[in-house]
Amino acid sequence: MMCKLFNIGLYPKIKKDYVATGKASYSVINLAFIPGSMNAAVTARCLFDQNPPYFFKFVDYIYHHQGAENENWTTVSNMLSDASKIPGVDIVRLGVCVSTSAHASLIRDNLKYARKIMGSTVRTPSIYVNGILVSPLTMERFKQIYDLAASS
Repeated sequence: MMCKLFNIGLYPKIKKDYVATGKASYSVINLAFIPGSMNAAVTARCLFDQNPPYFFKFVDYIYHHQGAENENWTTVSNMLSDASKIPGVDIVRLGVCVSTSAHASLIRDNLKYARKIMGSTVRTPSIYVNGILVSPLTMERFKQIYDLAASS
């Protein structure tokens, strides 16, 4: 499942039925491993620094408006333009953060962490429930693993 399909389709269901109800918590490890994705990852993290909810607003926006993975759509100027659609964002502060790649080392460390968990094949999106990878990444499989974990 592609990140876009996950964020538009499956995640809203998990958020509504599990996260919003307190049945589960949701954590994101911000990664960049597709060519060109570092700008998007750094922008998302810089937005998190400004206001944590901006992170998810930005992610939601770019997944609804993203180009193809083989296109160079994650330029700094495109990312700043996309972020400007979020009310309240300090674009000057964001521009400084993104242009200095302030969080690039953190994002590289996140990729190392992901490789430690997933092995040589890092894939996103991935969901783990109590250490168990949800695969295939479907609502039905998520519910199965969640119910198993809840009954333990």
